[in-house]
Amino acid sequence: MPARWSAEERRRWQEVLDQVARQPASDSLPDGPVVSAQGAGTSEKAAASELAAPSAVPAECEDTVRLDEFDRLFGAKAPQVELTHSVPDAPVHVEQIAARTSAQEFSLPKPPAPERPRWYGPTHTVEVRGLVLPGLLSVALKPPPKGVVLHPATVAAWMPADLGVPTDGVEPIRDVWSIPSYASLTVAQRGLYLKWLASGRELSVPAHLALLFVCGLESRVVEAGPTALADEERRAIAWASRDVVARFGSALPQLREHCLNLAGFLDAVDAPARWYLLDVPELAETYDPSAPLQVALGQAARDGAFLPPAWALASVLSDVRVPKKTPVGRCPEEMRELFCIHFQSAFPKGLKVERRPFNALKVVYRGTPDRRTGAPASTSVVVPSADQTWFTQDQVQAIREAFDRCADELSAYSRFIGRMPIAKGTPDAEVRLPLSLLRRRLAANFEVLSASLGRRKEVSLDQAWMALWGKLPERKDSTSFLRALLEAEGLTVVATLPVSTQRAGVPSPPGRPFRLDPERLERVRKDEAAATKLLSALFTDTAEQATPASPATVHVDPDRALFPQLDDDHFRLLISLLNADAWTRERLKQAASQLGLMLDGALEVINDAAFELTGGPLVVDNGDLGVDSATARQIGGALVSFRQALR
Repeated sequence: MPARWSAEERRRWQEVLDQVARQPASDSLPDGPVVSAQGAGTSEKAAASELAAPSAVPAECEDTVRLDEFDRLFGAKAPQVELTHSVPDAPVHVEQIAARTSAQEFSLPKPPAPERPRWYGPTHTVEVRGLVLPGLLSVALKPPPKGVVLHPATVAAWMPADLGVPTDGVEPIRDVWSIPSYASLTVAQRGLYLKWLASGRELSVPAHLALLFVCGLESRVVEAGPTALADEERRAIAWASRDVVARFGSALPQLREHCLNLAGFLDAVDAPARWYLLDVPELAETYDPSAPLQVALGQAARDGAFLPPAWALASVLSDVRVPKKTPVGRCPEEMRELFCIHFQSAFPKGLKVERRPFNALKVVYRGTPDRRTGAPASTSVVVPSADQTWFTQDQVQAIREAFDRCADELSAYSRFIGRMPIAKGTPDAEVRLPLSLLRRRLAANFEVLSASLGRRKEVSLDQAWMALWGKLPERKDSTSFLRALLEAEGLTVVATLPVSTQRAGVPSPPGRPFRLDPERLERVRKDEAAATKLLSALFTDTAEQATPASPATVHVDPDRALFPQLDDDHFRLLISLLNADAWTRERLKQAASQLGLMLDGALEVINDAAFELTGGPLVVDNGDLGVDSATARQIGGALVSFRQALR
């Protein structure tokens, strides 16, 4: 309690004391235990708060008195009041009575759950903008809630799409380096995409729209998991991926890569027991080995079997880090046959993949990054029938050396086929094959011929020649070609033959017999004799001026023996190229025109001859035409050596 009181506080305190003095003594203190002030009722707390110290200690002034001066001022002793003995209020009885009605009856109903995009399988259809779309795609019929991002390949049915724009009138996709999304397409592009889906993916569209469809297939496999998909749906997705490759080919490299990788990964889920004994499927060029290749090598290692050459060749063809020369893409059949020959030479005992400690193969598929999270879309599957293994470094080097050797040996054949694609399979093309491959093909043709001879008594020489050399150029049916051409031009005319009728009448008199006019025949003989006499005089004068050379005096250049494939004009141009120090395109064009040759064709013929003799071109094009000095020196040295040998 503060030591000093103000006048107002003294007045209030006096009123309290008077009120206490008027109460009976029995009511001043309660009987029973002392109740603390914290258990008192609300009124006691209010009184205690009034009797408590003021909110602020008053400053000393003339009106304030000390506590010991209270008796002197009021003439009585101040009673001592214990606030802790004040009578508490009666406790309030609170009883909770269960409500007869639930609180949920008075709350607002929850909004319906937003409709999520739905995946339609291969046996389902969905209608969007009046078009019936087959399955294998994800469709969102209503906008998603705020904060939810759709997959780029999901068809948003509420977005506008123009179905009336023709295919030629749709603007192309500008961003050709990234994968598009359905929301980023224009109204006309969305309409074209929906029409392409409704047509069974047969309509002609840009390759980027097909890439959008394949990304939807990929998201289904990644989100659901390859093993969680039904067998029918898994096979349908793999077939759709290969169908896109068959329709678009190499129009978009990343489209072909996505489709083949996805189809190969799904095939690995149901991999056959000995995949390495089957044909190699079409594989994409990637940095990591494709799923079929990993499974085939792992199964061969598990069984301890020899790996066929076709799978070894596929490991090189599918590696994007290995450079591919022109013959690899131009002559794939010859490349496979020749690689089998060199593969047997490189691995005479066969190629076995080293088996590592048992570890089941885990094939990982990595797709396009998810735009919603930024993480790469990936999934995996375990193949129990295969090991996690690969070639050794020595095996990889031997396979690549055989691959490069095959491409080099097929260069002459590849150049000939590049100039004349129609000549493939003819004797002119077959003789340019490497000797080992030519012998193998002739042996196979001879076996076919021998088998046919055993069933027939006589075979003509022409039939034997055709059997040995495969095939001859196909004869064209000009009549059928002209008929089809006229029908295409709409020039078909139905011809009607007139029907002759005989009428009754007087028979015609017999015709006069055929006779020759002797006078006319005599005039023709005289004219012929005069013309013969005139022409004989002219030819006689010319013959007298020119002295014919005997066969012994005819000059034949011995250097031509080195280039039997060149005629006189091409050989002269070759000698001119060797004798001159520097050439330009204009000078070469002028020299070729003087000999009656076309420059590009003549240079190609000369380079082919130089390749066969030295293994390199004579004329190179490095911005401007020029003669390769190393090749020119080799040809010159060969000519000098040949002349010395003749002497």
